[in-house]
Amino acid sequence: MDDLCLEPVNKLDKANRKIMRKKYIQSLASRISVYKPMAICLVMKGISNEVHEAINISRINIQKIIYNEIRFPFSMRFPESAQSHLDFLNGLKAQRIISL
Repeated sequence: MDDLCLEPVNKLDKANRKIMRKKYIQSLASRISVYKPMAICLVMKGISNEVHEAINISRINIQKIIYNEIRFPFSMRFPESAQSHLDFLNGLKAQRIISL
């Protein structure tokens, strides 16, 4: 588990959050390169563009990993939020990437 930004941005206004997200793309790309993940699950669709840019910079092949985007848990009602997370985790378990 990792964050795009390595410092809190949730209390910033929209314009400054966008600036901070752009600032940390290269940092996330470097971390992704080190991790060499088998799966990436984006848990906030609002940063999808920045995460895709980081993935491209990292030079990992997104076609060879499991990639999923789910909405931030607090933006959905229970049990919808729990089910989307559980479905993704069960898929990783079925492919023996994780054990639960």
